Amino acid sequence: HSFPTRRSSDLPHQRVFNVSLNGARVIACRDRASQGVDFKPLDMPFPIVVTDGVLRIDTQAVTGAALLNAIQITPAPGLQLSTASLSFSGFAGASSPASQIVNITNSGAGLLTWTANKTQSWLRLSSSSGNGAAALSISVATYGLPAGTYNDTVTITAPGATRSPKSISVTLSLTGAPAVLSVSTHAAALSSAAGGANPTSQSVSISNTGGGALNWTAAKTQSWLTLTTSSGAAPATLSIGALTSGLAAGVYSDTVTISAGAAGTQTVAVTLTLTSSTTQTQTGTLVANWTFDSNMVSNNVALDSSG
Repeated sequence: HSFPTRRSSDLPHQRVFNVSLNGARVIACRDRASQGVDFKPLDMPFPIVVTDGVLRIDTQAVTGAALLNAIQITPAPGLQLSTASLSFSGFAGASSPASQIVNITNSGAGLLTWTANKTQSWLRLSSSSGNGAAALSISVATYGLPAGTYNDTVTITAPGATRSPKSISVTLSLTGAPAVLSVSTHAAALSSAAGGANPTSQSVSISNTGGGALNWTAAKTQSWLTLTTSSGAAPATLSIGALTSGLAAGVYSDTVTISAGAAGTQTVAVTLTLTSSTTQTQTGTLVANWTFDSNMVSNNVALDSSG
């Protein structure tokens, strides 16, 4: 805005005035003559947001007359952010979650100059200042942080811009180490004679090599395969057996699938071998020849076996 130049007849304190823009006072008790500048315009910029298409300028004389010489309207830059909040989640002691981008744009005119600030050491910004549009990368460093919820605020300030400052709320949630399903073996071999007793069962240990709790389920497909239970919580022992009644000699197979959701899935390949129970018999013929005389008795024996 420009205001009238000083007249030679003006003296200090003889022309004092106020200026309001849309009802908001932006100059109070301005003593034009006391500035000591003759016949030169006084330029003073003021940011103003026009919402109804009308800019009302009011001058109020305090002493003397208040005269408006000229006005120049220059659109101001506008601060715009792509989001007002970010959420990060991860596991304590594990890798930090991926960074996220906040786009900074100028919704007005002119040059947008901005700064970015935060308070917590675990929160990282790719840049603390810039000019114009930018992609601000925001990340978190979780190393050394225990499980819990953490909060901070990123404040973006753009002097002279409308809708400045703006803030971005950041939440970081860390839980304990994730559960990890583990089994003691991935193969079980059962064997017995067909028509005989059921084979000795095999045990599989189910454990959690991660953190937290782990619930699991076990499934199989063949009716001859038996499991002591179909679900449980780690640590646990699962016994795998077989019912051989009615099964002929041969080799049978199935797979036990142990599932624990996000903690993983493990499998155990089961083989059942049934042997024939047929027995072999031997037959033989005993031949005895006896000869007698007066002086000697001889005994000849022959064994002929076959089969």
